[in-house]
Amino acid sequence: MAQFDISFIIVEYYCIEDLRNCIISIEEKCAEISHEIIVSSNSVYSSQKKAYLLDEFSGVKWIFNGKNEGFAKAANRGIKESSAKYLLLLNPDTRLIDNRISQMLKYGENNPDIGIIGPKLIDINGNVQDSCRPFITPYMFASRVVDRFSHKINEEILDLTDYNRIQCVDWVSGACMFVRRKGIEKVGLMDERYFLYMEDMDWCRRFWKSGFKVVYWPNMVVRHDASRRSSTSISRRRINKTAWIHFSSYFKYLLKVSLRIGEEETFFKRIFDIFLSAVGIVGSFPLWLLIAFLIWLEDGGPIFHKQERIGKNGQIFQILKFRSMVKDAEKALGPVQAKENDPRVGRVGRALRATAMDELPQLINILKGDMSFVGPRALRPEEVEVRGNPDTKSMKEIPRYRERVAVKPGLTGLAQVHLPTDAPRKKKFRYDLLYRKKQSFWLDLKLIFLSFLITFGGKWESRGKKI
Repeated sequence: MAQFDISFIIVEYYCIEDLRNCIISIEEKCAEISHEIIVSSNSVYSSQKKAYLLDEFSGVKWIFNGKNEGFAKAANRGIKESSAKYLLLLNPDTRLIDNRISQMLKYGENNPDIGIIGPKLIDINGNVQDSCRPFITPYMFASRVVDRFSHKINEEILDLTDYNRIQCVDWVSGACMFVRRKGIEKVGLMDERYFLYMEDMDWCRRFWKSGFKVVYWPNMVVRHDASRRSSTSISRRRINKTAWIHFSSYFKYLLKVSLRIGEEETFFKRIFDIFLSAVGIVGSFPLWLLIAFLIWLEDGGPIFHKQERIGKNGQIFQILKFRSMVKDAEKALGPVQAKENDPRVGRVGRALRATAMDELPQLINILKGDMSFVGPRALRPEEVEVRGNPDTKSMKEIPRYRERVAVKPGLTGLAQVHLPTDAPRKKKFRYDLLYRKKQSFWLDLKLIFLSFLITFGGKWESRGKKI
């Protein structure tokens, strides 16, 4: 049970005066609400300074990170230390200017499908800021960079948005972001690969993908004094550094979206998957034609077989395989685990399964981003484990099922290589979790190499040691 109604999380970096004013505004406007304030500091302070801060802000929970590792990592540390059902991420240069936080809490309670809410942001002069935005295209990004450093407001975005209307939006500014904890539990924390900028847009995109709405709620107004800083003189070196951070963060975002890189997946792993799958499709295409001819020759049935599989975070996708079973093989029993000398498997199918050639079309799934070359096996949604007649066990009943599906499934993996085909799922799950713990590029290379050896030996259907 949550100890507080709301947790305020502030990332601080050498801005104690701003922080002081922000905390004062919270205490003034939220006196009637049970809350906690967590400050995650990226500043490197002396022991004496830390003691002074702990004494002055005695009601605040401090996290001293020791060095500046970026906004997302600092915010995540604050989130991990929080306990409330709802969180409000605030920049230290923000000020609560009304007491409508209780109304926002009630709005969140009445709308459980909303994951993130952004209030109206105004600058020190009362001008509306573009705090709710469409996902940034490359053209929009270039325009914003020019406008920011020429001290112009992006009039195009402001003109296209009604800032007085409650509405669903693509994303809201991380300067003030109200977040549902249950949403974080499903979506995950901010992506720490962003040092600064774009982490808020990326987070909102992930909330949308996970079924949560992102809403702009102008009933609450927050003052954001960022424009005050930008109006002061800044060195050319600082401007160049800021521009570079903007550019690199947006480049990471574009790569992540276009290449469908997961939150726990490195850019290199995804690029490796794309390269290897593209080369594999082109190089093995003559083999595809031969396999298709043999399948058709055997019984005249369909060449390919589509199945629903469970992907990352339990999302369902369509997997493509060469058909290895007879027509209507699962009509009577449904999707059950294959067994030795399975009568549903045809003659061509046995050869395909022994060499894993029936899996070749899954290179398309890897190229699309549904799968990776290495990972847990892609389970079927309704698949059961046969443990005797009529004893069956649903996949979701296997312990730590959710942890297993937190990564992309793979064409090969630790369990696929080292365990017999009919090994109990519970044992395979342990190997899948071990892979998650030990995952590295070199382990992936080793498993791919061993997979080729098993294919050449025709031992993928072996009930004993494969390698």
